[in-house]
Amino acid sequence: MIVWWLALMMTCVAGDAASKGVKNVLAFGGNGFIGSEVLDALFTDPTQYYSVTLVSRGNWYFDSATRIKPKLHKTISCDREDSDLEFCTDLVTYIKETPRIDIVLDFSAYNAAVMSASLDLLNEKGPDKVGVYVFISSDSIYEVCRGSATPRVAGEEDDKRPESEEERNLLNEGDSYGNDKLECEELLRGPGNKIPYLIFRLPDVLGARDTTDRWWTYQMWIEFYDFLKVPLLIPVENRKLKTSYVYVKDVARAILLALNKPESWKSVYNLGLEEPLTLQEFFERMAVAVRGQGREAVTFDTGEFNVFPSVSRGSVTIEKAKRVLEWEPSTWETVFKETVPFYKEAFYKFTSERDDASNQLTRFVVPRHRKGEFLRIIDELAANPGISLDEHLATLGGGSNDQGGGGSQVTPEQLFEEMMTRTEL
Repeated sequence: MIVWWLALMMTCVAGDAASKGVKNVLAFGGNGFIGSEVLDALFTDPTQYYSVTLVSRGNWYFDSATRIKPKLHKTISCDREDSDLEFCTDLVTYIKETPRIDIVLDFSAYNAAVMSASLDLLNEKGPDKVGVYVFISSDSIYEVCRGSATPRVAGEEDDKRPESEEERNLLNEGDSYGNDKLECEELLRGPGNKIPYLIFRLPDVLGARDTTDRWWTYQMWIEFYDFLKVPLLIPVENRKLKTSYVYVKDVARAILLALNKPESWKSVYNLGLEEPLTLQEFFERMAVAVRGQGREAVTFDTGEFNVFPSVSRGSVTIEKAKRVLEWEPSTWETVFKETVPFYKEAFYKFTSERDDASNQLTRFVVPRHRKGEFLRIIDELAANPGISLDEHLATLGGGSNDQGGGGSQVTPEQLFEEMMTRTEL
């Protein structure tokens, strides 16, 4: 029976490829948050068949082992951060033996050395053997640049480093992640690269299957607010700062639109939702989406726990992507409507990821004298999936009025570094 089913599936795939034509895709990452959403968009594209080879460390997050993995042409195990690519022999062989690689999707280049190794291998194939290189960059690059012409709003043209070496070094030390991403961009846009490129600068990304646990940590905080009675913490410097966010499905749509518009290549695009928000505005809207109207409002206090936002200068403008790609972002309402229910159901479906989020909350937010009780409640709720999470939480008694987290204090930089070590985009 299994053999028959596999044969039927392969016949369907072959027929699909023959009717649509085949494009070879090399994806660095693609099993995590952003990458899996982009690959899913490719696999469900009714106009084109994509033969995807995925290069990763071999981790499968949330449901990517069933949602993405079976649809791949090939998987290659390679850790780009810890290995010279020449020792990833399966990858070298694929690049050399594939007549043409139509699309490279790079979700996992975090420094110039990694990017350089990939570009060297691909440029060796010669002209016209690689179609386009898509790189996922970040609005953090603006943190190491001179500053925007419009205060607190960065456009794609605001990506110039300061002329002063001293100022450059100071900014790079302040945001090494932004510096590393910009160095990757500079390689792609530099004279040594002959491959057409697309660069997408993303602000903080929101949506289902977030491997950084950022959204889920805050949603869980709000869901358990009546028990914890711990105000949501906002650093003083972020009280009035409006920053951009982007919906993960919008990223996938923008990439698909750009891939089908070669005239849009060799360019850089900011993406984001239409309306930038302060951190408190973001959490207030999340609280309504999670708890509904008519319940006691969550409160806020000053504190250092924060994994949003990841920038300090402000928002980005998205007019270029809207104009050139004919792309429109989702509304905030759509983001909350689709994301909040996912994590409510994920509480029961994805135990490892749920434990990651609850452990982060336990470490940094839950008062010390309530940690054991909080984890016990998590286990009890997880063991009773027959009733909705909302129904379970309604039975909880209120907690003490603890004003502030009881966990160990942690800097935003430490949280961000820990987050990045756990993710494959």
